[in-house]
Amino acid sequence: MTFCSSARALIVIFATCTALYTQRELGEAKLAIVNGRAIELPRPEYPQKLKDLCADGKVEIEVSINEEGNVTKATALSGDYLLFTWAVHAVRKATFQKMPSFPVKTRGIVVYNFINDVRCFDAGIVNEKARVLPKPVIPRVKFSQPQTIKIRVIIDAGSGKVILSKAENAKGSITRQVEAAARGARFYPTNDVGNIRIKGFIIYKISASGKVTT
Repeated sequence: MTFCSSARALIVIFATCTALYTQRELGEAKLAIVNGRAIELPRPEYPQKLKDLCADGKVEIEVSINEEGNVTKATALSGDYLLFTWAVHAVRKATFQKMPSFPVKTRGIVVYNFINDVRCFDAGIVNEKARVLPKPVIPRVKFSQPQTIKIRVIIDAGSGKVILSKAENAKGSITRQVEAAARGARFYPTNDVGNIRIKGFIIYKISASGKVTT
């Protein structure tokens, strides 16, 4: 668990200083980090709503580059999923140098680092740390299989109240219910840590019949 940087919000584009290419293993393949090959590498937008949700850190995007140096495909590999759309949208506009020593069409990895000016602390799964943890009211529907719902919550350290909640994998009609329940959770104040927000995750398990456990 680490504190996020409190520096002015900006997006730093990683580039290697000692070599144009570095290697990262991806399964059995090794893909180069190609930031240093870019002619133009747009910075992703970084909306305030994402900063408020403590979405930050390194995001890796796998790119396919055609003969003209344009990106033909971009897929997020790792990082905070709330940042994926913004990073992919930016990298699709990138252009790269043509490298005669490499295949005409290449694949590589672009790395972005989102640095947040909102001070956050990552507390991981916080179910057992809650002093109040409401269960969502699920409509009378049956699921084809049990559901495990992960809710990102932002907790005000001084009051222990949840100020924001975002369902990470809920779909359809239950999204509103699980987010509302998570916002009703209460935690013990931690005034000694200063003026920061705490990022945590609440896990709800919902049976096929709609029974909820935490």
